[in-house]
Amino acid sequence: MHPFPNIHLPNQAILCGPSCIVACLDSFNLRQHSQPRLLRRFSMQSMTFTGELIRLDTSQTLTSLLAQLYQVTGILSEGDYVEFVPEHGFNSLAAMHHVLSQFGFETEMVFRDPSTRAYMTEAFRSEATLMKDLGVPAVYYSPQWRQKESILIAVIAYERTIHLVACNHRGEWFDSDLPEHIYYWDDIEHWQQSQNKRGKAQWMGIAMRVWFSQKEH
Repeated sequence: MHPFPNIHLPNQAILCGPSCIVACLDSFNLRQHSQPRLLRRFSMQSMTFTGELIRLDTSQTLTSLLAQLYQVTGILSEGDYVEFVPEHGFNSLAAMHHVLSQFGFETEMVFRDPSTRAYMTEAFRSEATLMKDLGVPAVYYSPQWRQKESILIAVIAYERTIHLVACNHRGEWFDSDLPEHIYYWDDIEHWQQSQNKRGKAQWMGIAMRVWFSQKEH
């Protein structure tokens, strides 16, 4: 498993979702060795990924790739109870699963505990329904996830906004909003009390674990 890429996008935090996708691709050495793919965007009519086809070429420039990925992932509204929007929204974990699955990755939703799952399922009801329709399993957090080569994409909150960061099984952290290549923060389960984390950020209690399970197709 390769180190995370060195991606720094100051003042472009909205691209944290696409950046985490690229981090997964680079970690498993797939970005420069993948054939172009046809990806469906989200459809507000069918409420799933049956919309416009886009041709995703991972060998294009990073700026172009991130912008193209954001066309797929940026489909969540703001607010306490999140719904889907056609474009220019916050990043959807369901949409990120949709993209990653095209490259042979498997994913699972990870919740801190049952009460967090209940709250998140209510606040992100449409997203939770789509995840279920896509067949994404849900589990509760366990530090044993690090026993397998995988990446945890965690939803964090800081400065009244929501952001995505990634951690691999070696304990290396990736945050496209910050200047350093790799951070060595504490495990996400300890962020409520820890000072060794991203500023004053808190884990929202939800994440997506990603691992590569099959050869490129």
